[in-house]
Amino acid sequence: MKFIADNMLGKLAKYLRMLGYDTVFSPPGNARDLIHLSKDENRIILTRNSIFIRDHKPENYLFIESQHFPDQLIQVVKKYGLEINIDKFFTLCLICSKPLLQVSKEEVKEKVPENIYLNFEKFRQCPSCSRIYWCGGHTRRMEKKLMVIVSSL
Repeated sequence: MKFIADNMLGKLAKYLRMLGYDTVFSPPGNARDLIHLSKDENRIILTRNSIFIRDHKPENYLFIESQHFPDQLIQVVKKYGLEINIDKFFTLCLICSKPLLQVSKEEVKEKVPENIYLNFEKFRQCPSCSRIYWCGGHTRRMEKKLMVIVSSL
């Protein structure tokens, strides 16, 4: 299942990626482009924009009811019965939603801060934007936050 989140739902897009769901974040722009991308890539449009829905009548969308991020994530998970699998957490780039590739420690030596290089053994990299990821304290805090949100389902 793939999504495209409109420009009002950047945080939701990021957290869906954290869960392992391919989610494009659409910056402000042409509504027709959003609809075409949804059709071309078989993506569900996530939006809080009722005027967009009224004026463009997209076929495959979910109107996100809440302004509060945890409620938004819960709505999407419930509506589509998304599987919450910890093994899929943090497998996609949080920036561009591409699957991350395992890279050797040596490959990232000159690309990460020295303390990160010295303190971590496993690294992943986005093949598209080249961003490098490792499982540090920030990752564990985000994982806990995700688990608290989805445990309310």
